Amino acid sequence: MKKTFLLVVLALITGLASFAQDKAPGTSKSNDFDPYWYVNLNAGRSFLVGDLKTTPLDFAKLGKQTGFIGGFFAGRQFTSIFGLRGIVNGGTYKSRLDRSANLYKEKTHDFGYYLEPTLDITNLIKYNADRKLNLYGFTGVGFNNFYVDLTNNTGSTPVTTTVFKSGKGSSNWTTATTLPYGLGTKYKFNENWGINLEATNYYAFNKTDGDKIDGLIMGSHRDWVDYITLGVNYDFVSTTNLKKMAANYGQIKYEVTPNPLEMHGDSVVVTVKGTVPEKYFEKKAAILIAPAVKYNGGEYKLNPVTLKGEDVNGPGVAIPYKTGGTFKFQQTIPYVQGMSASDLDVNPTIYKPATGTVDPKATAEQIHAANKFIDVPTQKIADGVIITPSLIIHDEDLLTAADKLVKEKIDSKEALIYFKISKSDLDWKLPFNKKNKAALAELNDFINKGWQIKSVDVDGYASPDGEESFNQGLSAKRAVTGKGYVVDLFKKWAASKNATDFQKSLSGVMVNTASHGEDWDGFMQSVQASNMKEKSAILNIVNSQSDFDKRNHEIRNMSRVFKYLANDILPPLRRAVIKVNSYEPVKTDDQYLSTATNNPETLNVEELLYSATLTKDSKAQLAIYKAAMNQNKDDWRAFNNAAVIELNNGNVNQAGSYLNSANSLAPNNAIVLNNLGAVEARKGNINASLDLFKKAQGLGANETYNAGIPLISKAKYPEAVSALSAKKCNHNLGLAQMLSGNSQAAIVTLKCAPASADTYYLLAIAAARTNDNTMLWDNLSKAVKLNSSLKAKAANDREFIRYFNVPEFQAIVK
Repeated sequence: MKKTFLLVVLALITGLASFAQDKAPGTSKSNDFDPYWYVNLNAGRSFLVGDLKTTPLDFAKLGKQTGFIGGFFAGRQFTSIFGLRGIVNGGTYKSRLDRSANLYKEKTHDFGYYLEPTLDITNLIKYNADRKLNLYGFTGVGFNNFYVDLTNNTGSTPVTTTVFKSGKGSSNWTTATTLPYGLGTKYKFNENWGINLEATNYYAFNKTDGDKIDGLIMGSHRDWVDYITLGVNYDFVSTTNLKKMAANYGQIKYEVTPNPLEMHGDSVVVTVKGTVPEKYFEKKAAILIAPAVKYNGGEYKLNPVTLKGEDVNGPGVAIPYKTGGTFKFQQTIPYVQGMSASDLDVNPTIYKPATGTVDPKATAEQIHAANKFIDVPTQKIADGVIITPSLIIHDEDLLTAADKLVKEKIDSKEALIYFKISKSDLDWKLPFNKKNKAALAELNDFINKGWQIKSVDVDGYASPDGEESFNQGLSAKRAVTGKGYVVDLFKKWAASKNATDFQKSLSGVMVNTASHGEDWDGFMQSVQASNMKEKSAILNIVNSQSDFDKRNHEIRNMSRVFKYLANDILPPLRRAVIKVNSYEPVKTDDQYLSTATNNPETLNVEELLYSATLTKDSKAQLAIYKAAMNQNKDDWRAFNNAAVIELNNGNVNQAGSYLNSANSLAPNNAIVLNNLGAVEARKGNINASLDLFKKAQGLGANETYNAGIPLISKAKYPEAVSALSAKKCNHNLGLAQMLSGNSQAAIVTLKCAPASADTYYLLAIAAARTNDNTMLWDNLSKAVKLNSSLKAKAANDREFIRYFNVPEFQAIVK
């Protein structure tokens, strides 16, 4: 029998050991459970002993058939579901048998010891570490040692006889190997103390021994025992449940601002706020949070953050158990190439400081070596990194040094194109334009003289009626319309089969546009020259009111006068002025260019510098500048102009070499310093480029636009907008506006900027920021069509992260 018992016990322990294996955090609901020992002291009443089949249960006599039982057990809870306990108990049972109207009474004395596996039924359904009430079941194997006192009350004096006992001492009692089983419920007052209520039954394996328990051998069936006990329980639970914290770590919420992370200047500012829920942070625990930006090819580790329970000493953010708390950390890290496709992760280590004090300088490895710990799997808390500020186009205004050759004079001719009110389209039916056709014809004749054109300037104006901001844009559009007229004229001439070489080359002429907004100067001159009686009042309004819109409003209030203004004064002001400035030749330019190309040694430096301006061929220009360098090594201008050619060709280092030579020949020269600034900007030396641009400005270089580009790289976006506004329709201006938070203004700017793959790409970003999907698909498609390498860039650009799985986006970038 004992061998059988040992085999059963061994099987039970082996099975429980398999259930008791710890698993890695995050793989099971039991991972937040720490095994613990417990003890229990209990007492109760036995309600049933005997053979149910031969003697059916009589509920009326149940109260008279009770005995008393008490015991002690100790156990180990291996998991939230499975445990094992050992029990020692003893007491008395009263028989259920009715012998001759109670003339015979039996009392069974019992002492038992058992080994019982337990099953927590409540946690089997769903585990909750904070649950107060649990239902569990148990079974096992054990030994019941018993004897029976049989009292005969038939005589005058009761006689008690002991049966099933061979002598003194418990070793002489009858022993039955039994199977205990039952149900219990446990209520916890706190982490340690609780009470339990159990209902227990025993089943004897040996039929003969089992038939003796009630004091009477019936010979047919085993006797059953049932009792209920109430006990006091104490759990030796650790107050630092690291597994529970690890399993529930997801309850800690992170808020990263911004998300995705953004690069500004050469840095990324990481701002993280964490919220720890109530009743999460164990009082004697600590967490080392190690943030890192991980990207393909590396990671950048941020400064770790230490959180600590309220009973832990040392530096760190204390988090109360009952209320929870918050923590925050911010760090500026350098942007590293590759971070454009990255994640911000946290690598938490939950541990119990062995000394009760945290060391904020301790690494995770040092914590592992000295403390009980759990490493929580890495958690992603943000995406990174948006690098839109890097989408700068280096189109700095480069300055060339002029020659001093006096051989020609400038002759200019201008003509006007007029527009309807609030319109910028070309309307030849307009009476003013019909009258002005002669002037335009004279302008055409002037151009076709064949003189070299110095510049074509188109200035747009608006009459001072309506909103000033609208008129500013309107004047710009009128300038563009005027430019279009000139460009179309040049193209028409070049396409003619009878076109002269001069007319064919006009397509390369630069046409400059300028918008002047509302022409208040022209308005005042026209009013002054008129015969209006109220002109003094009007002029007084203009001179005294600086706000253009209010000025306009006050004039409109003079209703009778305004009618005259609208008919006679304002219409001529709605115009574009086309002015062609040409060199009146003394000698032919062909002669200069031919000589500079074939026999440069016969020309002086002024003639060579001039000759270089006669061709658009950068190779020919560079050859002429090199000839000028050889002939006059002390003249900085040829070195400077050659550097401009090299910069435009992308040869930044060679350009820098030429400019350093020019700077040594002409220190503190505004032109040279401006171009050196462009070299440094293209090398990525932002501070150096900005210093050079500012110095050049201080020396007279009127290039505010250039200084605006490094301001973008320094994340000074409002200042950049101000500086770059020197050009209205410009990629970099649109970029600065977007980075300043004004995406709508950026869209307006970029739409009128010169078309390029980079500008279309930037428009797609602006569309993503304003949730305009149609504009996004349209511009991103144009961008990748012009530059297929942008597909890969867009596929990882965190500006489009919300669209990564959208079919339209995938169709463009795949």
